[in-house]
Amino acid sequence: MVPRIEVDTERCVCCHLCELVCSYRHFHSVSTSRSGIRITFTIFKDDVLVDARVCRHCDPPYCARACEYDAIVVNNGIVTILGDRCTGCGDCVKACPYGALRKVPNVKVPIKCDLCGGDPECVKVCPTGAIRYVSA
Repeated sequence: MVPRIEVDTERCVCCHLCELVCSYRHFHSVSTSRSGIRITFTIFKDDVLVDARVCRHCDPPYCARACEYDAIVVNNGIVTILGDRCTGCGDCVKACPYGALRKVPNVKVPIKCDLCGGDPECVKVCPTGAIRYVSA
């Protein structure tokens, strides 16, 4: 089994703390747009639909197969983008069937979850326990 983040959308209250701590850890800024995990919600007449997008660290990863520059590697099951090899072309973003990678303005390397090296910050700050880390 590959390591990954799992989100129980039934328990998620859409506080976005996971996104904020992720962006702070990786960019030293508090911005939901610079987070490797994305939580969105849609309000219907009588219900709220929560959607969580986070890298599933596929085996083999679709994003790595799409990268012509060998900028995406897998170490201990964790899919990582090597910034020094990445050209910012976005082919990996298009290849991800889960919408877990994204390009943002002024950042060359697409943003995705890297599991914080095996100690995910998002799991630590989730007030409802909706996010959990599943190790290999």
